[in-house]
Amino acid sequence: MRVPERCLEDLRNRGYFLLEGFLEREELAAAQEALWQHYPRPEEYFVDPAAHAWLSTDQWAGLVRGPWRSWDLTRLAFHLDLVDLAERFLGSSDLRLYEGELWAKYAGAVDYDQCHHRDFVNHSLVVPKRSDPGTQMLSWILLSDVTEEDGPTKVVPLPIGDTVSYWPVEGDHDITNEYLPMGAFADEEISMTGPAGTLVTFRSDTLHRGSHMTGERSARFALLANYDVWAPRWTGRVAWAQYATRREWFDLVERASPRERSLFGFPSPDDPYWDEQTLADTQHRYPTMDLTPYRLRQSDGRGDRVTLSDGIVMLRPWSMEDASFMAEASADPAILRYNGTLDRFGYPAPPMTTADAEAVIRRFTSSWEAFARAGTPGAGVAFAIVAASSGELVGCCGLDDWSNIDVVQFGYWIAPEARGRGFAARAAASLTGWLFEHGAARVVLKIIDGNDASVRVARRAGFVYEGTLRSQGVWQGQRCDVMVFAALPHEWSPSQQA
Repeated sequence: MRVPERCLEDLRNRGYFLLEGFLEREELAAAQEALWQHYPRPEEYFVDPAAHAWLSTDQWAGLVRGPWRSWDLTRLAFHLDLVDLAERFLGSSDLRLYEGELWAKYAGAVDYDQCHHRDFVNHSLVVPKRSDPGTQMLSWILLSDVTEEDGPTKVVPLPIGDTVSYWPVEGDHDITNEYLPMGAFADEEISMTGPAGTLVTFRSDTLHRGSHMTGERSARFALLANYDVWAPRWTGRVAWAQYATRREWFDLVERASPRERSLFGFPSPDDPYWDEQTLADTQHRYPTMDLTPYRLRQSDGRGDRVTLSDGIVMLRPWSMEDASFMAEASADPAILRYNGTLDRFGYPAPPMTTADAEAVIRRFTSSWEAFARAGTPGAGVAFAIVAASSGELVGCCGLDDWSNIDVVQFGYWIAPEARGRGFAARAAASLTGWLFEHGAARVVLKIIDGNDASVRVARRAGFVYEGTLRSQGVWQGQRCDVMVFAALPHEWSPSQQA
């Protein structure tokens, strides 16, 4: 049965829905018969529960991960109408079935009662984003009738559950079953009861709980299928979120660098996931984690341009309002000499007009848009250098080249009135760190021999002198040498910056 739009609206607004008759009669019958390839039939279990002691070790003993021994079960995890529902809710056809399980429960095997909790705790490394909740969809297909005696899942409607913060016990490693008292929301919770073949779907931020089986010979069976949208993570064997409630995981997250966290799938500082809500809730989840890089490196709201800051110097995209500053700076002799456009004989182009500067800024904007599409910075991505405390525009830094083997070259200049205040070194260090986070294997600065100020900047930003390219450059008809400085990610540290 195709899930009607009213159910989708309930999922968005109430956090769940229940739809009877989702499976056709023949589909249901075949799946039910296939269950006994994994579990004892209820009548067999209750004759001798001790013979099936493996089902009594804990609440989750009856979980069996897919794929299963029968196609009649396995295909339900990607039932045509379930996939259609996921596409409509998640807003993408690029879906991932990130988990599929069977779950069997037998009365008396164990106490299945739970406190209310949210499943994102071990389905995500961070917290749900309230402004974009449609990122995970959790579904249960009931393969047996579920009444109040059969320990139905109890769901708290979203408008009520939203009164509980995402991470109410700051720093607690696993808040899954302990932060709300047993019986909370007893008057508001809804029992997910229904005949076999019913579909129950809810969000990862929806409060819910398992309940005690009161029927003397109750047994219930369900198939769980959880969906999200693929990100550019093409291979792998481990879903790290399943370990995200362990003390060791907290130690890793709180001690690792942003780049190191990103290796596990943690959102990078530049990811549009970060906003005031996700920063606050993630800080509650990991209270000793330094979120400064994530707070400072926020998108400008379009998701395609980035702001970097170390608290003293800020790098932001250029805007058309900056054109007159760029045009004026282009007339400076040092900028003409070391950063201007030269002909083959080393003679600089005339200083820019404001219209020329506006054309340059439009090219910068196009480069940012290309970065948004590709996910990797390229030549032309450029930042305005700004004094963080005052907003004073002081210079420029940007990429000259990003090779197909991830070797990056960039340059920088500072307006005359702002020189000697450490802006260039700080800007170079911030940009270098950002390039390494985006996969640069080597970052290079090429400096005309004799530009002693730029050499000092390179050294203070953590770059190492590697050698001199003789007669590599030309200035007004005279050949000149070019010095090469480089930084490698495994040896570079922003602490080398002055």
